[in-house]
Amino acid sequence: MIPETETVTSLFSLKGLKYIFTALGIVGVAAPLVWFFFFEEYQKQRLINVFNPENDPTGSGYQVTQSKIAIGSGEFLGNGLYNGNSQYNNFLPERHTDFIFSVVCEELGFIGALLNNLFKSVKSTAADKEDVTGVDLDKLLLRMLATTLRR
Repeated sequence: MIPETETVTSLFSLKGLKYIFTALGIVGVAAPLVWFFFFEEYQKQRLINVFNPENDPTGSGYQVTQSKIAIGSGEFLGNGLYNGNSQYNNFLPERHTDFIFSVVCEELGFIGALLNNLFKSVKSTAADKEDVTGVDLDKLLLRMLATTLRR
């Protein structure tokens, strides 16, 4: 699984830089064309709000602003499971899909967010090994969780 040294060194050589600058040039020419001729006004507004949601906090930046408020209100240890204000007062419109991380941060705090990310990292790393070992990872993790909660 180690990349060949030729591939790695060619990426950082002058030949590799040529490809990088070519790609940047293509993006530099294509981006304004796409922006002015292909994007609708609402698509432009969405992209602007990704970088600056405070531009329109009650309109198209509402969800991102409320998500940031929910993450901040969780503080270090959180408000407790099922005690999030943003989730149950409908401040986060799509709390079960798009803003699940905000809900986790509000209810479980910074520690819960760290544990969530740690669990996802372990699962993604183990998923790579699953193909080799043939162990059903989801069943194994659920058994570990059930055993931990039972005690």
